[in-house]
Amino acid sequence: MDFTDEEINSHPKKTPQKQTPNKVTKRPQKTSSAANTPSSAKFATASPKPNSLSEIQPYDRLLLDGRAANPPVSWKELEVQYRAAGGLTTGANTLRVNQYSMLLALGEEMSKEEIADLVVSEAAVMAEFEKEKWAKVAAHMKGIRGEKNWNAKFLKKTFASLPKGGI
Repeated sequence: MDFTDEEINSHPKKTPQKQTPNKVTKRPQKTSSAANTPSSAKFATASPKPNSLSEIQPYDRLLLDGRAANPPVSWKELEVQYRAAGGLTTGANTLRVNQYSMLLALGEEMSKEEIADLVVSEAAVMAEFEKEKWAKVAAHMKGIRGEKNWNAKFLKKTFASLPKGGI
């Protein structure tokens, strides 16, 4: 069935009109304390972390002195004193785990001889660890097959020659 141009143009398309709501109502805003809180409120953060002993603030010194006292001041009491002195904290646990341990680490210093001893000690421990590691690998290999005692040095050499990612 063919239509002529006149027939097509004589029946314009009807577009549905938009329906608007009869009445727009706004909900009343709640008047709670949460509504009065600014949206940019930040979570409590800890005090800035010093990078050296010379940067320790008075409230940090209070923390170190309180724990060094005999008997040491309790963490709950230290938290109150710390805040009163101007330090920021999110709780006693934050003081104990983060701030105090970081402050103790600042107090540690090493001489050049001690640093050399550290390097030698780390190398010795790693060498001992490598021996134990490959001995355990050899024992595990024997446990899998149960037929052969593997040489730890041979296993280490063979493993080192494998391409990255295994076989």
